[in-house]
Amino acid sequence: MSEHRAREDIREVTNRMRGIFQGRNKQRQRDLLHKLGLEAIDMVVERTRNGFGVRKTGGNRRTLKPLSDRYIEFRSKNRGRLDRRTSPSKSNLTFTGQLLDSVRILKSTDGRFEIGPSGRRNDRKRNADVGRWVTEQGRPFMNLGRAEITSLQRYLREEIELRIMRSNLGSRRG
Repeated sequence: MSEHRAREDIREVTNRMRGIFQGRNKQRQRDLLHKLGLEAIDMVVERTRNGFGVRKTGGNRRTLKPLSDRYIEFRSKNRGRLDRRTSPSKSNLTFTGQLLDSVRILKSTDGRFEIGPSGRRNDRKRNADVGRWVTEQGRPFMNLGRAEITSLQRYLREEIELRIMRSNLGSRRG
């Protein structure tokens, strides 16, 4: 299984950006791309913490696979390590919270960005490896669903319209 990291999820959104910003100020493009990436991260993290995942790009969100009885028991016995944003029986990829807290913009070039888990956990495991493992165990979380892609497209459109309005207002002042 290849590392997905939402690269394919936002292709449609970022392709639109590439066309809009051809020959325009590169810093504005980077700023807008960064804002879009942060918005995508917020969507993935919030959805996952609410107990939902997306199996494939553009798919529908689905409840994450339930936790095993044995793992629920482990989490119950380790309540001191359990993140405050979850409970022992909730399947939301939040035992310590380190995996979802680590999701960042990994790369941003040429009108595209890539998000995914980054860094290492307290137990020295790489968050990217943990993310890949939980996905293989039936809890895919880094794919963007159809509704999320639509929401990102709307967000992008609104940001661009706002920037156009601001630039028009600025040019009228002269």
